[in-house]
Amino acid sequence: MELLNALKWRYATKKMNGQAVSQDNVNAILEAAHLAPSSSGLQPFEIIPVYHPLNNAKDVYKILYYS
Repeated sequence: MELLNALKWRYATKKMNGQAVSQDNVNAILEAAHLAPSSSGLQPFEIIPVYHPLNNAKDVYKILYYS
């Protein structure tokens, strides 16, 4: 899969271009994250996709923990 090959190359994004990510790519990213091993092997994490344009991490925190 082309997306998984791209994910193998690591790059820290400094700036987003504002273009929406396709639902197919979101699904593939979520699947790859779901299959990724954790340090304990139990995958004790939760992935919450955010589909709303936000200004910064503080906005995400407010939505997740105060709504």
